Amino acid sequence: AMGGMGGPQDPSPAQQIREQQLAKAKAAQEAAQQAALKRQADAKAAQEAQAAKARKSQEHQTAMREINSKITELGALFQPLTAGIAEVNKEIRSQNFKADAEAATARKAFDEAKPKAAAALAAAKRLADAHIAKMEDATLPQWPREKKALESRLEQFQGVLKSAETLYQDRTVIKLMLDAVSPVLAAVDDCIKISQPLTTELSTGKFELPPAEVQKATTTFTATTAKTMQLADTTTTKIEELAKRLKNPTQDVSKTLLARVNAATGRIKAAQTSVEAFNKARSIGLLAKELEDLVSKLQEDVVGGKFSISPEECEQVAKKAAVKETQLKTAIENLQGAATESTPATPTITK
Repeated sequence: AMGGMGGPQDPSPAQQIREQQLAKAKAAQEAAQQAALKRQADAKAAQEAQAAKARKSQEHQTAMREINSKITELGALFQPLTAGIAEVNKEIRSQNFKADAEAATARKAFDEAKPKAAAALAAAKRLADAHIAKMEDATLPQWPREKKALESRLEQFQGVLKSAETLYQDRTVIKLMLDAVSPVLAAVDDCIKISQPLTTELSTGKFELPPAEVQKATTTFTATTAKTMQLADTTTTKIEELAKRLKNPTQDVSKTLLARVNAATGRIKAAQTSVEAFNKARSIGLLAKELEDLVSKLQEDVVGGKFSISPEECEQVAKKAAVKETQLKTAIENLQGAATESTPATPTITK
């Protein structure tokens, strides 16, 4: 029995198979245990995620409730501002301003409401900004829509506050613009009034006003129009300068006012043309009258058969008449020339 002398005997094939099966079973058991543990961990994580999501949603709803109640408060605090802005805008649109005392009362209430509204808006914004930052990585499906609505609502309030800041400054500027225009319009009316007796004579073609009155009206008219045109110029500059001081460009009424000043100076120019035409037509009328008088003087002498006028005198009267005729022709040519050059709006004189 030599075999007994060697090292430990190799396990039999049957034993090998048994050991392999045991190892396999042990590995399978371990894998199953691992899978069970993973499932457990996954379930716990899912549960925690679900709880966190519910918690986040709950927190979000609470925060939004608080923010929305602040926004409701803002609505009430901003009400005097929106009402005040609407009121002043109405004044500006109608260009009909309240009396100073009434405006001062309205402004006092407005100015008192402003800081309260501003402070409340700042607090609401802080609250909203903090919540927006917190929700940075939130996956709530409704949040993007809610966030957009919230931001836009706060922007609206901010816009009201911005308008409120400059409202009364702009009101003052616009009132100054309107106050600047009134004297120009009044001065233009004066010019037209002064020219009226002359333009009335022009339209009737009867030149019956005494020379002194014509002279006085013409001189006054010339001086007044010169002053008024100068006033219109300085007013135009003043309005343009004031327009630069407006904080809210939508309130700019300067274009309308400048158009009004332009229309007024247009009326003056038309009156100037009429007065010039009157003076030219009047001088023609007077020349024609003088010529008529000279001719009728000779005619009377001849027709009456008196022949009391000496030949020398006749000669002189004829010479005078010839001069008057030349003057009359020149005056008529000038007048027709002026009528052609002037605008169609001015009356053309063919009397």
